[in-house]
Amino acid sequence: MESLDGFVPASLLRRLARPGHDGAAAGCTTFSGAVLFVDISGYTALAETLCARGPDGTEQLGRILDRSLRSCVGAVRGTGGEIAAFAGDAFLAYWAADNGPIDAALRSANGAAAALHAIARAA
Repeated sequence: MESLDGFVPASLLRRLARPGHDGAAAGCTTFSGAVLFVDISGYTALAETLCARGPDGTEQLGRILDRSLRSCVGAVRGTGGEIAAFAGDAFLAYWAADNGPIDAALRSANGAAAALHAIARAA
């Protein structure tokens, strides 16, 4: 499992860990929870515009994406969620419902979605 440390949240790796399983083979786990897919709108047009400016535009794009995703990650983590994966300007987050009914996970995901909308409106 150590080879996945930089790619999969630690809490998800713990779910996959089994006694006697070294992580060399595929693993599977199931759990109840809520999932949220987020795609930053307007990123492609922004990327095209800034990258056309050359290296300075590319650096500026990196700073903008870093700042945007940092805010998004904060909104997810602030509501008890985990980022499962990033894909360019999009990401998948989840809230496990291990310690109670799924309603709590759904409320947390909804709270994160509201925070993400507020971040987008402020930008």
